[in-house]
Amino acid sequence: MIERSGDTVSAIVPAGNRKPAAVWGSVLFGGWLATLLPIAALVGLSYAVGSDAADMSLILFGFPVGMLGFAGMGAYMLLWALAGSERVVLTPRSLVLQRRLLGVPIVTREYATEHVARIRYSPTPYMRPWNLWSSILGCSVAFDYGAMTYRFGVGLAESDARNLVEAIGGVAQ
Repeated sequence: MIERSGDTVSAIVPAGNRKPAAVWGSVLFGGWLATLLPIAALVGLSYAVGSDAADMSLILFGFPVGMLGFAGMGAYMLLWALAGSERVVLTPRSLVLQRRLLGVPIVTREYATEHVARIRYSPTPYMRPWNLWSSILGCSVAFDYGAMTYRFGVGLAESDARNLVEAIGGVAQ
C-alpha cells in the first residue's frame, strides 16, 4: 500500500512469500522443542528416581540450552512470516526503513536522501550467510548509500517492487 502526501511517499510492505520463512522457522523452533522436551523429562525422571544417570542427564540438558539461539531465530522467522512488515518513508530529506513485528517497530534505519542513489528493482535474490532464508524469498528493492547497497522489501512480487520503485524514485531524484 503506497501513500503520497506532498513530497512524502510512504509504504507498508508486508513480509513477502511467507512459506519458506514459516517452514524454516517451524523446523528450527520445533526441532529445538523436540530435543528439549525428552531430555527435560529424562532429567526430571532421573532426579525423581535418584539414579546415577542424573549427572549425565544434566550434560544432555545442556545441548538444547546451547541450541536456544537457533530456537530464537526460528521463533523470529516464524513470527516474521506471520506478522512481519516493513515501513518505508521517503521525504526530500531522508529515507526511513522500519522493520515491524506484530506492528511494533523493532529496527529503524534512516538514510539522508542526498546520499541515496540508484533506487531500483533487484530481481536476483541475494545471499548472505547469516540470512540464507531470505535468498529464497525472491526480489527486493535496492539502493546505494555511499559505498554500500541496501535492500528492503524482500519477497515482494515483481509488479509490487516495480510500483514501489516508481513511486519513491520521483521523490529521491
